[in-house]
Amino acid sequence: RSSDLMPCLKWNSPEAMNMGDRKEFLSEVQLKENYCRNPDNDEEGVWCYVSHPNITFDYCNLNYCDSPLDEEELVDQAGRTTTEEHHLFFDEKTFGAGDRKS
Repeated sequence: RSSDLMPCLKWNSPEAMNMGDRKEFLSEVQLKENYCRNPDNDEEGVWCYVSHPNITFDYCNLNYCDSPLDEEELVDQAGRTTTEEHHLFFDEKTFGAGDRKS
């Protein structure tokens, strides 16, 4: 539902498709059912088309995070990430000697 508690139209409904025929939407945004989305990267946030005589769309109330997940600080991790035993793949005695011609 929109912020004014109006039911959202399905994105693929004829009425919604008619309202959105002049808008360019981001291809990565999946417009499913009547879920609130932000297909045009609107700065106000997610919205949906509504069936109302005076307005075509309305914003939706969502609880947003304080910061995007990709901006959260990562915990530093140190050390190896596997438990496999480390095996040398070269001969320590000859490493760095190169191809010597005799």
